[in-house]
Amino acid sequence: MAKPAAGYATENTNPVAYPGTMTDALEQHREKLRAIAAEQDKARTLPERRTQAVAAARDAGMTWREASVILGMTTEGLRKAARPSS
Repeated sequence: MAKPAAGYATENTNPVAYPGTMTDALEQHREKLRAIAAEQDKARTLPERRTQAVAAARDAGMTWREASVILGMTTEGLRKAARPSS
């Protein structure tokens, strides 16, 4: 197939002339946004999940230091984050 002359619509440049490509592109954006929304939901529950996991690890005998190294936090930061919120 010959390349269109300059200034003419192509499938890659004009979703109005080629509506199927617009639908495909929009669906890809929807999928990306849905994935981000799912990550946001996980992020909202992270502090509670971390606190529960640290409490269980501590009950099993893990030190604050080991847990903080695994989580990439300082020991004091982890202790502060693990305190129940008032």
